[in-house]
Amino acid sequence: MAYWIFRKTIIPIIKALFIKQVNGIEKLPKKGPYIIALNHTSYMDPAILAAAILPHLKKPLHFI
Repeated sequence: MAYWIFRKTIIPIIKALFIKQVNGIEKLPKKGPYIIALNHTSYMDPAILAAAILPHLKKPLHFI
């Protein structure tokens, strides 16, 4: 339940404040799992990644 609340409330706020343009989203595979590795420059990186990718996914995003 927290995932859907995050997806519907926090993601649009982060997207409006921090994301101007996303390049290369069309290169993500349509099927199957994949790994996206971040080089953390701040604590906002996972939230910004989620805000950039989630609108294009039809499946949940998992963080380790």
